[in-house]
Amino acid sequence: MEKLLIFFWAMYIGIVILVAIIDMNKKIIPNIFTLSLILLGIIYNYIYFGSIERSIIGGGVFASPFLLIYGYGYDFFKKECLGFGDVKFIFAIGCFLGYTDLYSFLIFINGIFTIALIVVLLFFKKIKKNQEIPFAPFISFMAIIYPILEGFI
Repeated sequence: MEKLLIFFWAMYIGIVILVAIIDMNKKIIPNIFTLSLILLGIIYNYIYFGSIERSIIGGGVFASPFLLIYGYGYDFFKKECLGFGDVKFIFAIGCFLGYTDLYSFLIFINGIFTIALIVVLLFFKKIKKNQEIPFAPFISFMAIIYPILEGFI
């Protein structure tokens, strides 16, 4: 059973890192990786927690605020703030991790890390004000760090 657990976590981390690399280079998140992560999460939660609902609710809870940002971000900022691929990716991560109480911690740290990095990059003129910034690397970073802090691994 321990080998299966290692397999699930290795697949999870591998997919998350691969998505970050692809998004940095091409600014897209292929659906095959998102769907694979959703399926992996459902199977993982069923085997280890006996619940498919834990997986689906986790996906919904993780993705909900980002879905609102995706939907209403344009109204406030007059430009797209977040791609739908990012929302699907966050849903997939939520399906794997399931619903947890430290969800707010994930959003807080991810937001702070993103803002801090953007400010540093703007300061050193590595990016321009209107330049598109891939969000999946930040999501991926927290998707790996968060379970460690939560004690899942």
